[in-house]
Amino acid sequence: MRLLLALLLLLTTLAPAADDAFSRALLAYKADEYQTALTEFKKIAEDEKQISAALCHNIANSEYKLGQAADGDTKEQIKEAHGHYGQAGIWYRRALALDPWLPEAQQNLRFLQDKLGFHFFAPESFLEKTAAKFPRWQWRTACLTFVWAAAVAIVWLAWATPRPGRRWPLVTLLSLAVVLGTVTGIGLAKKMTDRAPLTRRLVNTIAPEAFARTAPAEAASPVMTLKPGSELLPLKEEGFWTYVEIPGGDEDHPTRGWVRTNTTEKLWPWPASLVE
Repeated sequence: MRLLLALLLLLTTLAPAADDAFSRALLAYKADEYQTALTEFKKIAEDEKQISAALCHNIANSEYKLGQAADGDTKEQIKEAHGHYGQAGIWYRRALALDPWLPEAQQNLRFLQDKLGFHFFAPESFLEKTAAKFPRWQWRTACLTFVWAAAVAIVWLAWATPRPGRRWPLVTLLSLAVVLGTVTGIGLAKKMTDRAPLTRRLVNTIAPEAFARTAPAEAASPVMTLKPGSELLPLKEEGFWTYVEIPGGDEDHPTRGWVRTNTTEKLWPWPASLVE
């Protein structure tokens, strides 16, 4: 009994710790102490169990506010501001990976894209856009639900032989279950083959100014300038360089180049299960 009470006491003293840290960070943010807020929020993010859409969104907001504070006319001020804006874009994407329906993060990310003009992989089709809106487990649950509904309706129709007038509701249920089961099955397949793996593989540029080059060397000709927050798909690494695919190309002629690895950061550095 004493051991149980001691464990309960330990849990009650540990549980509010994260809440207290979050509250301190929010108070600092409301007091316009954005660097302090960012530091506190990132301390919480060091524990992957505390990762949430709200936490990522608040980190992004803090980075954006620091960017606003640093913005100015000189080249150094612009670089510093763009560095914060690029980080804000990464954290807004992370928030959306956890909650694709978060309207504030969607709006803020669009605003940053207009401001910075960074490159990103846009969903190419309506199905891909729809698949990206729901985590994999929701697609799987919906698909299994409709499959079981169709199976029950088939068994009922085949063995129970409903009385005249009672048959059409089951036929209607079976038809709807088959259609919806097919749709959710396609959505699940699309989710498993496209967006989920892409989210885990992407990196983002974090340098105020980065270049994609034709070869892994500083002397190589630049392919293009990459704005902070640009999405890149790594293909291979060689020394301090990463060969990447850049958004904007087509299937037959993708845009590719070499970037310094230390100018990029993984979009999703945590376990994949958090976004599946």
